[in-house]
Amino acid sequence: MSKTAQVEIRNGVEYIYQPIHFKAGIMKEYYVGDSFVGIVDKKYFEPEELSDLIQRAGIEGFMPELVSELRSVIGVTGKDRKLYDGYEFGREIEKGIDEVIFYFLIKKENYEKIMRDIKYWSIAKNLDHLIYFDVKNIQYATL
Repeated sequence: MSKTAQVEIRNGVEYIYQPIHFKAGIMKEYYVGDSFVGIVDKKYFEPEELSDLIQRAGIEGFMPELVSELRSVIGVTGKDRKLYDGYEFGREIEKGIDEVIFYFLIKKENYEKIMRDIKYWSIAKNLDHLIYFDVKNIQYATL
């Protein structure tokens, strides 16, 4: 996990590309989505099998309630919905899915506050043992 901020500019606004990792146990805390029912306890996946599930479900199809809560904490609403960039699975061959990673673009100007808000949200929801992320270093040039 990189601690260097990846800055992306959209419509003149600077965003930090932020992965938010969850241990696989998060799939027992939130509904995984219609296309993914049955994967929670599965121990082995062919790479094509996960690819097919992701394509069928689309960007909005996996853990919709969790994504909605994260969007709310981050402030991704309405026209900003494209600031959620999807998800992927981490896996170990023998153990099945071991983590889920969600990707968001977070406004640079609010980045540190939003990352604190995510931490506080995870504690309030008793999910802090399942979530992890790096807070990126944002360096400003002085001229």
